[in-house]
Amino acid sequence: MGPPAGLPSLGSVGLRVRLGGTLCALVMTFAIFLSPAFAARSREIVVRNVGTKPIFWLQVAPQHTQSWGRDLLTFNDALDVGEARTLSVALPAGCLYDVRAVYRDRSTAQLSSIDLCRVSEVAFSQ
Repeated sequence: MGPPAGLPSLGSVGLRVRLGGTLCALVMTFAIFLSPAFAARSREIVVRNVGTKPIFWLQVAPQHTQSWGRDLLTFNDALDVGEARTLSVALPAGCLYDVRAVYRDRSTAQLSSIDLCRVSEVAFSQ
């Protein structure tokens, strides 16, 4: 069976070149997605509570998003007043993140546009 009307015949050599190019593009795409530069990074940061009430939830999200990440603290393991804790934070989308502390009464404090690629410590003072 020949090529569709209006298209020249490529023959078997042209077909191999076309498939080879497609395969090469697929391999390169996978290499990019699997490379360490593309993979989500994680970073340890120190969180300090220099405020007047314990922090019960701590969340991190890429800046200017409305979807907060998972709670980095467990409910029974609040960050008490005067306490500091080292936490591992995933950085899937660049370096600028918002960090939110939630207190028992559901009030919040937020640090906005923190460069977590460079900053290794944050403090909440509410």
